[in-house]
Amino acid sequence: MYAGFLSFQSLKDKCFLFFLCAAAFCTVIIVFLIYAFVLWEGFPHIEKTGWLLADKDWYPLEGEFNFYPTLVGSMLVALFATMMAGIVGFFIAVGINFYSPKRISQILRSILEMMAGIPSVIYGVWGLTILVPFIGSIAPPGTSLLSGSLVLAMMITPFFTLFVDRSIRNISGQLQMAVVATDLSRWRSVSVIYWPLIKHSLCVGLVLATTRAFGETMIVLMVCGNVPKFPVSLFSSVRTLTSTIALEMPYALGDHQSALFFLGFLLLTIISVLVALASLAFRGSQVNYEF
Repeated sequence: MYAGFLSFQSLKDKCFLFFLCAAAFCTVIIVFLIYAFVLWEGFPHIEKTGWLLADKDWYPLEGEFNFYPTLVGSMLVALFATMMAGIVGFFIAVGINFYSPKRISQILRSILEMMAGIPSVIYGVWGLTILVPFIGSIAPPGTSLLSGSLVLAMMITPFFTLFVDRSIRNISGQLQMAVVATDLSRWRSVSVIYWPLIKHSLCVGLVLATTRAFGETMIVLMVCGNVPKFPVSLFSSVRTLTSTIALEMPYALGDHQSALFFLGFLLLTIISVLVALASLAFRGSQVNYEF
């Protein structure tokens, strides 16, 4: 009977493993098909104009498809948002783990988890109705690179903070007791002992936060101004790759549609590279947290 039970458990494990492998294989196939479809639809644009464009601006109705301003806009918005979220999120995570009482820390974690689940359009509405008018009173029109970066930073800060918080809490209790025994100040403990253990995880969190900011659509569509020009300052209106696709795909035809599919392929490629970098950084973060 015992041997039969073990055989039944082994059969269940094999079935479960089979379904896991099948799901993973289907996921890879779906991603590959998405890449193939977007590249196939965007290939006429690549064949016609090449990778290096001679067009001066983005005027689709006149056959000009210079996407570089939108690419730069996407990169700058994501970069500034990640920088702000990284700094603020790190200090919030440190405060939760080392300075605030346990009960307050639990409340703050619950608030951060709630904020991480808020739809991006809600952040966009807040930015459009509150932040944009405030920035517009300083430097019109208000819809700008700075507005988009600030609202995106607000969206990804909870995600990054929870990531750092989890990295700190994963450190073994024995090591934490040893830190207490050394009688170091709290900030000294963070900078000398905890920082070397979590810095690789911080890199992973920053890359993933950048990926989320780079792929965001609604926020940048609502508060960045949607002007496909190179920004000259933080108060310049910009347009991103995602907002360009969302705005123009419903009516695009012919070469215009092919150019938008090419932008989609470019967006997928950049995000895939960022995810691959996060995966490599995560492998480097597998340090021994035991003491």
